[in-house]
Amino acid sequence: MIETTLDHIHFRGTDPEAAANFYIDNLNASLVAKAPYPLGPGTRFQLQIGSLTLMLDPVVDAGTKMGAPAGIDHISFRVGDLDETLALMKARGVTVEREAYSPREGLKIAFIRGPDDLRVELMQRG
Repeated sequence: MIETTLDHIHFRGTDPEAAANFYIDNLNASLVAKAPYPLGPGTRFQLQIGSLTLMLDPVVDAGTKMGAPAGIDHISFRVGDLDETLALMKARGVTVEREAYSPREGLKIAFIRGPDDLRVELMQRG
């Protein structure tokens, strides 16, 4: 059995700052980080709403590697062993969109396709 916890929801919008202010003003969100968006122009906002992390990014050109329209870009689940989880999912016929990689020390991620083509990120921290 794969044990998972919801890690974050990642949303792309036309005005991430206005979205951040909406969640801060209306849902008692806390601003955790504000940084230049790493894949293009704009700013990334990371908020905390209770135990939920909400990532807010700008819409980028849909023709780019990570381009996506406005809306939920992906949901992310933390898993204990990413390689084991991916192997099990592949055996079940799940489509792996991006194999496991490590964007920085202590983090390993992969992307799969969920129902209705929803991008699902699987991550192993630590």
